[in-house]
Amino acid sequence: MNQTVEFLLPFAKKLIYVDSSADISLLKTKFIEHNVSLLPIIDNKGSKNVGLYRRKVMWSRYANEIKFDEKSIKEKKLPEVDVNDNLFHAMDLLSKHSAVLINENNSFSKLITTRVVADALRDYSHKFLSIESLENKLRDIVRALKILHSEKLSDVLDSELTFEQYKEFIGRYFNDTIFKKLKKKEILKMIDDSRLFRNDVCHFKLHDNKGMESLNKFIGLIDNLNHV
Repeated sequence: MNQTVEFLLPFAKKLIYVDSSADISLLKTKFIEHNVSLLPIIDNKGSKNVGLYRRKVMWSRYANEIKFDEKSIKEKKLPEVDVNDNLFHAMDLLSKHSAVLINENNSFSKLITTRVVADALRDYSHKFLSIESLENKLRDIVRALKILHSEKLSDVLDSELTFEQYKEFIGRYFNDTIFKKLKKKEILKMIDDSRLFRNDVCHFKLHDNKGMESLNKFIGLIDNLNHV
């Protein structure tokens, strides 16, 4: 499975930049106005990465009363990755550089740092743990069914069940589950939606929170039914 830089887009920082025509006054204004530490130099209307200014370098010149112009503080450009490049390639670049530019549709509009990666992985972990929580709850329901239908379900290994199998067993013995007073079609759809969400998470497709909201709603429903 090839995870791409696209995984980081929802967490990436909006790119604040200047072009090669920027003077010291504009640089100072940009650094203060946007409270950024880096100002990439991007020409051709955001499509050509040509250099970099660092706030700490500029501020040190002021602090030491050293005369300077924009050319004397210009540094080499930040590395760049395409949105479809391998995620781990981007992470390798971040181990050597303070930031990496993302090229999306031939334009630079976002920037990633180690903080961005940490935020993305934390969000991913939270989703994965929630999926595991739901699976444990569905597994408990199937275990209860195994006790009621021991002869028919004796060969079922509840520790190895998939979402498709949860749906199959809960659907088959629906009236013997905690869902029996609810609409069967809606519960089975919740299980199927959870399966699709799990697949997206496992493939690093995390672009909205609708799936997570539905998953948490389902978990909450099961918790409420267990306490009735």
